[in-house]
Amino acid sequence: MRRLNVRERYDLEDGIRRATALMTYQSEWSWFVKRHSCNVIQRAIDHSKSAKELSYQTGIASGSISNLRKGITILKPEQYFKIVGAVYPEYGKIIEAELHDIERLND
Repeated sequence: MRRLNVRERYDLEDGIRRATALMTYQSEWSWFVKRHSCNVIQRAIDHSKSAKELSYQTGIASGSISNLRKGITILKPEQYFKIVGAVYPEYGKIIEAELHDIERLND
């Protein structure tokens, strides 16, 4: 068995931490979606003029919003950002900053 040098060991441990973090975040998102997404969509519709208005504001198809509200389809993080940013403008800057950080990491 070959021994790892310091750099290889660091890379290996870093990969383990990042894979664990990704799986944890995916599980947390799944938990959130199962328990709260229908309520989030319904509140967003209530706080905007209508489901059609919400569709227009976010660019998400009206049928998709209806399916999200009923729990037929799964809410994606991008859709969540669009809905929250459109209905609650005070969170728009927070969402924009988070998305900017994600883009920076992707580069």
